[in-house]
Amino acid sequence: MVSMRRQNNSPYPGNQVSPYMDNTIYQAAKTALTARGDAARGWSIGWKVCQWARMLDGDHSLKIIQNLMRLVDANITISDPNGGTYPNFFDAHAPFQIDGNFGACAGIAEMLLQSHAGFVHLIPALPAAWDKGSVKGLRARGGFEVTNLEWKLGKVDKVSIKSTLGGNLRLRSNEPLMMADGTPLALAEGSNDNPLNQPYNMPAADVKDATKIPEGNLPTTYLYDIPTTEGQTIDLVPQSATAISSIHNSQLVRNAHHIHVTIHNCYNVQGQRVTDNYKGVVIRNGQKFVK
Repeated sequence: MVSMRRQNNSPYPGNQVSPYMDNTIYQAAKTALTARGDAARGWSIGWKVCQWARMLDGDHSLKIIQNLMRLVDANITISDPNGGTYPNFFDAHAPFQIDGNFGACAGIAEMLLQSHAGFVHLIPALPAAWDKGSVKGLRARGGFEVTNLEWKLGKVDKVSIKSTLGGNLRLRSNEPLMMADGTPLALAEGSNDNPLNQPYNMPAADVKDATKIPEGNLPTTYLYDIPTTEGQTIDLVPQSATAISSIHNSQLVRNAHHIHVTIHNCYNVQGQRVTDNYKGVVIRNGQKFVK
């Protein structure tokens, strides 16, 4: 389908393969991984967890993790092609290979966070079985630390990201997001101007028959550009959130007859711009008012 003579690097740990950059290369890598099968042990089984995470196939990554966690007898020999885990949780690549343990940990991190394609991608390869969960402390290219990430029903529910270096945070999410105070986010446009988080410029592939290349079928996601300063923490919530958990009575500016708020770039708690006729809680310049 595709000549790999110039594209001989695997999806992981490199940054050359992503369906968001080049579907042709992505499909070629996916075909090669499928042909190799799932049987593995030691470093290879951990590596395959990472590879399928880069294919955005969390269910396949989880299947390989389950293969890795297969309990095996301490007397297993090198003739067993499927590997597994000893009762002491050491990876079984007779006699033992720590690469399988570390590789699986790296793969789980890739299932929950990726940043090799020019943006920070939240839960890019989440298995259906992990429909609810949380993670803390994952790091992304560009000096970004995901200090807290929570998801429900497979969708981002809350995320806090610390910018250790400053610069643009280009963020991809499977749920439309807004600032925790209701301020809307700007949709990404053009190239990412953060020099520490750039996509790889892959040369065009040599394709013999383009009709054999499957079309990309990517899930719906939302891509934002968020300017940050060094040391700043960004708190984000879904646009669909209706509860105003961060608002307390002392924060609401009001009087007995309701205050007059001039509607100019005001938004509701869903991050939607509102008109002067709107009644309720509005956000303007990061402050909340009851109108």
